[in-house]
This record gives sequence, structure tokens and C-alpha cells, in this order.
Amino acid sequence: MVAVNIALVVYIVYQSGSQALSSEPEGSGPFDPSSLRILLVFAILLNTTELFSRIRIFDFFAYFVRQVQEIVEDALPLGAMLGFIVLAQTLLFWVLDQNSNEPAYAGVAGFGNCLINSYRLALGDFEIAGDNFIENSDDVMVFWFIFFLGSLISLLIILNMVIAIMGGTFSRVEEQKDAHIYRAKLSLISTNFCRFSDSLKHELS
Repeated sequence: MVAVNIALVVYIVYQSGSQALSSEPEGSGPFDPSSLRILLVFAILLNTTELFSRIRIFDFFAYFVRQVQEIVEDALPLGAMLGFIVLAQTLLFWVLDQNSNEPAYAGVAGFGNCLINSYRLALGDFEIAGDNFIENSDDVMVFWFIFFLGSLISLLIILNMVIAIMGGTFSRVEEQKDAHIYRAKLSLISTNFCRFSDSLKHELS
């Protein structure tokens, strides 16, 4: 994977230098630098994931990675509930926006923007949705009702429950810290056993 990243970087630099010397606009070739940069982003993400797996050889990182895994697994049901609430809030805002004097969320693209704004609202960004409804709609009271209801459920209840789950998971993993560290190291040994030399395999067997 590192070799793929290096090859992509070299190619992007080469293409950028070539296009700086020519009049051909960027993006006109079959392998234009803009597309390769997107591939490079995904390659870096995969490398980062692989790095998190490899650094478990160190005790602190093994414990930290296990904490993250346990927290994600325990908070997954609440995350799904939060996603459902954001989607429901998006539908309500999107339908309500159709009654606005100048709809801000028209069409499919508008629904996508409304979904992003509803997600930001669930995280506490209160200036997003209000700017598109206040003084732009006769149904302001309905908007404020949806706004307060969504804020109460998603921001005050769900997110605080996630924080509580994180605290409980942290305490549970902390009690078995040594076991998680040894388990992570054994997992790395098992995964990379085929790469060991024959002499080392004989010593471990």
C-alpha cells in the first residue's frame, strides 16, 4: 500500500509538472491528476487503518485501539438511532421548506443539503437551519417545534447517552487492560506468522 501511495504521488507531481509546461488543461487525460488525488486520499485512509492495526505492538496503542473498538461497538445502536432521528428531521425540514417563500432545499440536491444541515444541527450547530426558515416562511412555529424536539432528542439525550456508554466502556476495558494488550499482540503474531523465518517459526512452535 505504501508503494501505491508513492507511485500516485510521483505520477501526480509528474503530471502537474507536465501540464505546467503545456497548454493542456488539467483533467483532460484519462488519468488526470484530480482523479488520482481522490485515489490517493482513499489509499491514505487505507494506510491509516493498517497503521492502527500495526501499532498495536506497543502496549499503549494496543490498549487505545481496543478502547476505540469497544466504544464503537457499544455505541453502534445509539448511532443508528441518531441516524434515524437525523433522517426523520431531514424529511420534516425538507417538506416544510416547500412552503417557504424561496425554498432553500429544492430538488434532490436540496434534500442532500438538508440532510447535512440536520446532521450539523444534531451536533449543536444551531445557525444552520434557522437561516433558511426565519423570515422566509409562514410556518415558523412549526419549524421551531421540530427544531426544539430534534435538539432535545438528538443533542441532549442521544449524545449524552453516548458519553455515558463511553465512560462505562472505558471502565470495563480498563479492568482487563493487560488481557487486551496480550490479545492484540497475539493477533498480530497470528496474522504475520507466515512472514516469519523458518527458524523463528520453529522456536515459536
